[in-house]
Amino acid sequence: ITDLALHLIAKRGDGLLQLNVSKCPSIGNQGLTAVAVNCPSLTDIDLSGSIGISDASVVSLAQQCHGLLKLDISHIPEITDAGLTALSYGCPALKLLNCRDCRQVTDIGVKTVIHRCNELDELDLSGCHEIKGKAFVEQPLPGGSALVRFHQLKKLHLCDTPELHPDAVTWLLGCFTMLTHLEVPHYKPLTDSTLCALGGAVSELR
Repeated sequence: ITDLALHLIAKRGDGLLQLNVSKCPSIGNQGLTAVAVNCPSLTDIDLSGSIGISDASVVSLAQQCHGLLKLDISHIPEITDAGLTALSYGCPALKLLNCRDCRQVTDIGVKTVIHRCNELDELDLSGCHEIKGKAFVEQPLPGGSALVRFHQLKKLHLCDTPELHPDAVTWLLGCFTMLTHLEVPHYKPLTDSTLCALGGAVSELR
C-alpha cells in the first residue's frame, strides 16, 4: 500500500472509524495527512512499523481526529516528543498509546501525555531507550496533588528501558493507583523502597 491508496481511502472514508496500515513502509506523511483531514471520525489507528512516517503524521491526526481512542505508533524511528505533545493536546480522550521501540521519545513527551490524557488506560514504552523516569522522580508536576489525575492508567509496559531510574517504579506506583499490569526491565535491581511500594500495590497489581 502507498500514499496513493491512502488518498483514495481519504476520498471515500468519511465516517471511517478504524484504520490499520501497519508494516507499510511505502506510506508517508502526505497520505496520512489526507486521511486525517478527510476521516476525522477515526477512533482506532494502527501505524506500527510503517517507517516512512514521522511526527508530521501524528500532528495531523492530533489536529483532525480529536476523538481518537487507540493509536499504535510502535517501531517508527522518527516519532519524537513533538508528536506525543501534539497528540496530548489534540486527543485528550486517548485510552491506548503504543510507542514501543520509539527510541527518540523521552520523559518530556511521555510526561505531557500522562498529564493531559486523563482517560489513558494502557501505555507501552518498551524499547524506548531514552525513558529514564528521572524527570518524574526529581521534578514532579507543580502541586503534588495533581498526580492523582493519573489514576486511570491500568497497564504500563517498560521492558527494555535500560536508562530507567531505580526509583521510577516507586513513583509510578504512587501516581497510577489503579495499575493492574506493570512490566519493568528484568535486569534492573529493585530497591527496598520499590519493593515496599510493590507490596502496597499487590492487591491490584498483576
